[in-house]
Amino acid sequence: MLPLCLAVLGGGCSKASARETCNKAKGAKTPGEIVSRIGQADRVQNLGDPLEAWRYNGDDGQCIVVFNGAKVQSVDYIAAN
Repeated sequence: MLPLCLAVLGGGCSKASARETCNKAKGAKTPGEIVSRIGQADRVQNLGDPLEAWRYNGDDGQCIVVFNGAKVQSVDYIAAN
């Protein structure tokens, strides 16, 4: 699989687009649905109980999923500078 990735991308595998990650996450309602759609977060940040932010890095910025308890509160794309 790795040789195929290297051949297709011309030298290295890059992260997915954060915008695409956010698009896949939209409509999910629970942490389990988020993980099944886009995988584990690159970083988890506690925003004060019960809020938590899961950050997914991409070549073009970040996708941030905020949870209020066990429910998705928001899915936001933040472009890279």
